[in-house]
Amino acid sequence: MKRAAYSFVVIIAAVVVTAVGIDAADTLQGVRGTMLAGLMGQEAQARCPHGMVEVPAALSFSCVDAYEVSASAECTVAAPANPADSLANIADTDCEAVSEAAATPWRYVARADAERLCARAGKRLPTAEEWYRAALDTHEAACQTDGGSVGKTGAVAECKAASGAYDMVGNVWEWVADDIYEGVYRERPLPPSGHVLAADATGVATRTGTAPENGTFGQAYFWARSEGSYGMIRGGFYGSRSDAGVYTVHAHTPTDFTGEAVGFRCVR
Repeated sequence: MKRAAYSFVVIIAAVVVTAVGIDAADTLQGVRGTMLAGLMGQEAQARCPHGMVEVPAALSFSCVDAYEVSASAECTVAAPANPADSLANIADTDCEAVSEAAATPWRYVARADAERLCARAGKRLPTAEEWYRAALDTHEAACQTDGGSVGKTGAVAECKAASGAYDMVGNVWEWVADDIYEGVYRERPLPPSGHVLAADATGVATRTGTAPENGTFGQAYFWARSEGSYGMIRGGFYGSRSDAGVYTVHAHTPTDFTGEAVGFRCVR
């Protein structure tokens, strides 16, 4: 028994040494995607369900939908084109919100229904801060912000965040879970509408101006009101042009609003 156990340990050690040796040799030869790196990459990918990507630096969530939500194949309407279509899908318990490439984003959905659809898929709607973390380093110049209609999800490969999420900027606005009441967000008054000149750790403007300043915020625009209760949408849409961006926020959107340019994605 001792001899058999010893042999087993020797075999395992040999496998590990061989893997490390191959990994080192590949690295020296300049090969991208070594054996160990590949195994680690597969492990990281396995932490997120199909259609989601990992956001390692995030603390309150692990995965975000790689694409803006679309309707699953089981839904009554493949691509909702009005509020009635969207409600028909929501009433269909077999219908789910999915994250798939080359699909039409699910639009005409109020925030509460977006939250419900995320929950049905075992996920939730992101907060403004979570959305911002997932959107960081998006190549904004490549995104769909200067068109006349919504595009398919992931249609522009370059419109991608560091997290691996597509279309965080442009294509459709995206709901987040935060509330704005009497112009206050997270216990601080929001600045008036204008170009973003400074922002907090959630990517929401702390200072605005009548003209953009060169630097981090580009030409991102911020909309706010000092009275009323509202929700928040982020990123801009297919017709936002230069106003769209990671720091672009519409913070006076009624939570029951539905429109052709507003969609969502989920996190978990």
